Amino acid sequence: MTEKVLVTTQKQRFVLLLEKISEYSLYVLLFCLPFSKAMIEICLITAMIAWILKKVISCSYRDITSDILFYPLLFYVACNIFSVIISVDPALSLYALVSKTLEYVVLYFLVVDTIKQEKQLKRLLLIIGAAVFLVTIDGIVQYITGNDFLRSYSVYDDVKMRACFTNPNNLAGWLIVMIPFLVISLIAGKELIYFQFQKYCVVLLLALSFICLLYSYSRSAFLGVVCGIVFIWHSIMRTMPMWQHILVYCLVLLIFIGVLFVAPQTIKDKAHSIIGQNIFINRTFVWKRALQIIRDFYYVGCGLNTYSMMTRKYDVFYRENYNIGVYAHNCYLQMAAEIGVIGLISFLIIIFRFFWYACLKIKQNKNALFLTGTIGGLIGYLIQSFFDTHLYSLQLATLFWFIMGLAVACIQIAPSKQTATVE
Repeated sequence: MTEKVLVTTQKQRFVLLLEKISEYSLYVLLFCLPFSKAMIEICLITAMIAWILKKVISCSYRDITSDILFYPLLFYVACNIFSVIISVDPALSLYALVSKTLEYVVLYFLVVDTIKQEKQLKRLLLIIGAAVFLVTIDGIVQYITGNDFLRSYSVYDDVKMRACFTNPNNLAGWLIVMIPFLVISLIAGKELIYFQFQKYCVVLLLALSFICLLYSYSRSAFLGVVCGIVFIWHSIMRTMPMWQHILVYCLVLLIFIGVLFVAPQTIKDKAHSIIGQNIFINRTFVWKRALQIIRDFYYVGCGLNTYSMMTRKYDVFYRENYNIGVYAHNCYLQMAAEIGVIGLISFLIIIFRFFWYACLKIKQNKNALFLTGTIGGLIGYLIQSFFDTHLYSLQLATLFWFIMGLAVACIQIAPSKQTATVE
């Protein structure tokens, strides 16, 4: 009997150790995500091995199958597997299936299963704050000196800030997700900010974030972050009269216009290009090319991870214009081209199911503010993904699945307010 108790205790200790390895690997991943792809892979693999071992040892699989997104994710993975089978390059597609699709899905379940306490959410907010400070300072240093200090990247096209990211749109995409967390930290007050100086730090981080977002010159990012903040505002102030909402939006618009008047000439020119030109004009060629591929591979696509290879066969302008790139600059069109319209529908089911579930729980959940921040960030991210390739970037795709898992984990951390009152 004593031996059985000893074995059980040792097993519990080992499972607890594996949990800690997974948890702190996720912390390091979130912090290093903007500037180190190698650390993303190292942390992902470490966390996944520890999590899978924990699941095997504890024999606890029911929480995975009972997850709100389990069956939509299963359908999505099935579509990806089928696209590998019929792919124009099965080897290339199989590599992407294992190293990207399955890895991201496992990351989602890993985050949901690992983040279980409110103190973990607060740690994540601190990590987000530290990462934002490092990246924004890096971006400002880059804009002033010409090179950032994390990756030695130069200013993009001699004008656009990109900090430690490969291009300005990726910096903007990352900031879109980070800014809502800073906003809800400020709104939460004493729930998250215990000292006055912490409030000043959050205000400083918000100012730095918006400066970097402005100098990234990403038009779709401006749209995304505005939509995310509008969602947060509506969620928090939903009991306010409509006239007060309109008044606030008018004030925000006036502030935005006022900032443009005192902004550098380069920013004024960019704002003029947004208003005075068709925002879709620069995407015309790549979107037409994507639609041609979708037309020929309508239901099941040309194969996972083969879009870049197929573009050269479809691009009648390729020899004359090398600047249109090998991506669709629209995640949804590229997904439809690679895994078919059915595959795209499977992904949209995940998105709609997630937002329906999250918005349903947001009014009852104890961590409503944190949940609102995650949803606001994902709204902005998905809007910008209509004009860019975030779901095909290692850093930003990892961030997407991480934050979506974090939102579901946030819902499951504590019972609803009503349930807690009954108890």
